Amino acid sequence: MTLGADAAPLRASRRSVVRGAAWSVPVVAVAATAPAYAASPCDPRPYTLDWGNPTVTTYTPPPQTGSGAITTTAYALAAAGSGASNVAVILTSSITGSVTRAADNMAVSTETNVGGLNLGPGLNLSHAAPVTSGIANRQTLTISFDRAVTGLSFWLTDIDSTLNGSGTKRDPYAGWWDRVALSGTYTQSRDALVLGSGTTADPWYFDDPNTNVGNESGGARVKVTYPGTIAAGDTITLQYWTTQSDGNQRIFLSDLSWTARGC
Repeated sequence: MTLGADAAPLRASRRSVVRGAAWSVPVVAVAATAPAYAASPCDPRPYTLDWGNPTVTTYTPPPQTGSGAITTTAYALAAAGSGASNVAVILTSSITGSVTRAADNMAVSTETNVGGLNLGPGLNLSHAAPVTSGIANRQTLTISFDRAVTGLSFWLTDIDSTLNGSGTKRDPYAGWWDRVALSGTYTQSRDALVLGSGTTADPWYFDDPNTNVGNESGGARVKVTYPGTIAAGDTITLQYWTTQSDGNQRIFLSDLSWTARGC
């Protein structure tokens, strides 16, 4: 059947229904806010073993007596109120051959700007006079952590040399040519006159046998970074010796930094 011209349509258009619904149904605006969560004490965070800052680090150097291994622990302190815990860094010194550890070995240096780094003092690694040449006469320092750490980074400074004195007034502080080797897989950045790759077969050393750079000067430094993760209890081994005999001998270990979980 055909509807007349004035007949009403049997149903509204789809557009009309939608428009009518828009006006007839009340709109309720709901503000959805994501819940806020506090950072977990166990989240990864930066730590620093800062030899010169007791608010960040606690460390008591051990007496350097006897020829046996000496172990001590330094603590990198977690930020107050963070709920995180301190990280223990275990340091063990052992000697091989005729090396005698100096009285200030493993002590925080009296120098306040080791290597010219503007990082403050460092940790002394020092041999008493007279030193005897060759890797058979060395100190070994092992470093380990009580939890896994990532991105460990530090400097070794004052890798230098000097020749023996001469005559009756021989310089008692003369006669060393530092050799330093480090275990593990790391990246390194050396001052231009520091040669070698840092292995026992190709240790770091200064390119001249008679250049005493100075404890608080640059030019005799290596920066080391372990980009991967060092598992809890795994050790990094640093070996230190000379290829010239006489005098005493010293290098410095700078502050250490890394990332670790807070607990």
